[in-house]
Amino acid sequence: MGKSSESITKEGEAPVREAPGMVVNPCKACAPLGASIALRGIRNSMCILHGSQGCATYIRRFLIGHFREPVDIASSSFDESSAVFGGRSNLIRGVKNIIGQYKPEVIGIATTCLAETIGEDVGMYLKDFPADEGVTYIHTETAAYKGTHVDGFMKMCAAIAAQAAPPRKRAAAGAHTCGQGEVGKGSLRINLFPWMVSPEDIRHLKWVLGEMGVQATLLPDYSRSFDGGAWKEYHRLPEGGTSIDAVRRMGEAEHSIEFGLISSHKCSPAAIVKQKAGVPYTNLPLPIGLKNSDACINALIDVSRENGHEPRFSPMLKDQRERLLDAYADAHKYFAGLRAAVYGEGDFVAGICSLLCELGIEPVICLSGEKLNSHAEAMISRICTDFAFDEPLIRFDADFSGLEAILDEVHADLMIGGSKGYKVSRRLGIPLVRAGFPIQDRLGGQRLLHIGYAGALRMTDQIANTMIAKRQDESPVGYMSM
Repeated sequence: MGKSSESITKEGEAPVREAPGMVVNPCKACAPLGASIALRGIRNSMCILHGSQGCATYIRRFLIGHFREPVDIASSSFDESSAVFGGRSNLIRGVKNIIGQYKPEVIGIATTCLAETIGEDVGMYLKDFPADEGVTYIHTETAAYKGTHVDGFMKMCAAIAAQAAPPRKRAAAGAHTCGQGEVGKGSLRINLFPWMVSPEDIRHLKWVLGEMGVQATLLPDYSRSFDGGAWKEYHRLPEGGTSIDAVRRMGEAEHSIEFGLISSHKCSPAAIVKQKAGVPYTNLPLPIGLKNSDACINALIDVSRENGHEPRFSPMLKDQRERLLDAYADAHKYFAGLRAAVYGEGDFVAGICSLLCELGIEPVICLSGEKLNSHAEAMISRICTDFAFDEPLIRFDADFSGLEAILDEVHADLMIGGSKGYKVSRRLGIPLVRAGFPIQDRLGGQRLLHIGYAGALRMTDQIANTMIAKRQDESPVGYMSM
């Protein structure tokens, strides 16, 4: 779906026909990349990709381009003989080298396409790994031909939840502890699975939880490890992340909250924690926009009451919500009649569609590189029809060549998504609002805030100013005020 039969390679050249099934500039990245992001959110961890050296090199470069931070990823470095006889010895040697050079607390192993194709059994190899070094081993299969970066991210989160340690017995309300010490009586303790949001989003989530008096263990938390301060000297392992001890205590939480209705439908770390330790959980959409942010806040309030705690809604959150409503009123005249094309991960697309509908912008094209089912399609369609818009054109397992072909037929006034859509934006003259992942042609992608009332306010201004700038640039007058 979503593949075009022809594409334009350069401006002014004739269309070049593509072979059936060809993917041109896919609207996704590979599964091991997502697994590497998830593992970065665990304190003192190191990722090793079981496969060829090129996979680790590509992913390091890709992540550095978005996060602007040094990234180390190890590789078992398959050669010709490994591809035929297996890479067991390479993997064991690589793990020993990591322990000697990095001294991590956690080593995460993600398999690549080559390792999965020849049937490598990493779980069986674990018995041969060094067992007396105090290292926790996590492994998951992440063949790129079986999923996207979001699938790899969710699989690694699920593997961490399943393999980190045996579950601990859930404690009584008000008697919980966390890695920082005792939690005061009356404090709700939850597990939060935030989905593959930006480091800035995670920082904001932690602030919101603090404002509501909620103690949380985040899996993962790369708010510092992927967006830290300047170093006086090089660190082999970055600071920050959720400790493996905190992960082992997730069974003591009173509740789990998991963002991402589409991704968790395929792979749910919260469901694993419930199965292992009996911790109930709630699935929520990404809190993008007013409606979804309200749903998140209300869920926290409801869970607090159900567990005998007094919920708290701070004045600062109330002020943020009121400012967002005021911004909606200020900007609505700039959005009237606009039509948008949204692309990215399924849950991100659904969240952005909800925000656009609140702003009065009609999503006409929704595109994702994920292989999603009718459940996801129905959810995205319902978001639009609930706001009295028509159902958008939805394409899954799609690429940007397909998006360009659709935009030749379906009018859109703006595009929203990562920087990989820039070439389509440039060729068709459609303004691009950069959001989500990856942002590799601008600085600050790791500091973009999407979620909560503050994130919706920032995006409202960004979308409005993008459209104002386009009209201003096209005006023969060159006006300087509105």
